[in-house]
This record gives sequence, C-alpha cells and structure tokens, in this order.
Amino acid sequence: MRAGPALLVRVGLLLILATAAIGTSADADLWGHLRFGQDILRTGSILQVDDYSFTSDRPWINHEWLSEVSFAEAYRFGGATGLVALNLVVIAALLLLVWSHVRRISPASGATMWILTLVFVGTYWRTHSVRPQLFSVLLFALLLVLMTRADDGRRRGHYPGEPRPVAWAGRRCRRP
Repeated sequence: MRAGPALLVRVGLLLILATAAIGTSADADLWGHLRFGQDILRTGSILQVDDYSFTSDRPWINHEWLSEVSFAEAYRFGGATGLVALNLVVIAALLLLVWSHVRRISPASGATMWILTLVFVGTYWRTHSVRPQLFSVLLFALLLVLMTRADDGRRRGHYPGEPRPVAWAGRRCRRP
C-alpha cells in the first residue's frame, strides 16, 4: 500500500474511533457517582454516611471515591461536556499508553493502528459510559505494560511499593 492510501485509511479509522468515543452514554448510576463526588468535595472526607440509601445509619467508605471526585470536578467545570471530555482524556491516555508500548516492540508497518483499534473495540463496553470502571481499564493496561517491562528485566523503579534491601541485625539482606 502506498503512503497516500495508507494515510487515508489511518485517518479514516481514527475518525471512526473518535466518533465512537464521543458517543458517551449516560449510565443509570451517573447521578450517584456525581452526587457522592460532590459530597466528598463538600465534606473533605471519604468516610461518610450514605444519605441516599436505607443504610444511612451506618458509616460508609466509598471505594470509588477518587473517580467520583474526578467526575464531580469535570461536571463542575464543564457540565455534561466536561464528563465527555474526561471520558475522552482517559480513552486517549489508554490508547497512548498502548501505542507507546507497542511502538517499542516495532510491529510490522501498519499493525500498530490495527492493534489500537482492537484495544479500543475490546474495551469499548467499559469505556463508552462515565463510570469508575473507566479508570480501571486504564490502570489495568498500565499494570500489563509494567509487568511486560519487568519480564524484560526492567524492574527497578517501576513499582512504587517495590521492596528494598533492609539491614537486619547489622547485616544487609541480599535481593533474591
């Protein structure tokens, strides 16, 4: 395939992916994610009482608090458009992460775009609506990239909680 037609195919594919990504749907739980994020921002605490359910007499730790705060801030700055923009940013970050990782492998010419398309289509069911799982897809891809790099022998500095050798009874422990 010559450079002209190949470029045209890539641009066309990119436009199709962008159009699909912009078509973000509102999930039935979106109001709750926004409300909980707004409540966390208002109170400054993730330990709250869920005033919107029958368990409002018990403390509740919202395990999705960071994503819900992100949604509340995006909604505060841009309304529904802000939520769609946040969704697009996370999808773009996912595709950029995969692109940069695949580029290191140097697949055959043109294969990178098809790999990115496959990633987009394969994750679309989790990324087409504004839900906390949107961040899970991105972070899972990051985990896979880090694990692949660790398999290649590039381990140091990739994991924030990486164990370090410690001194025990005056002797230094060796790494396995």
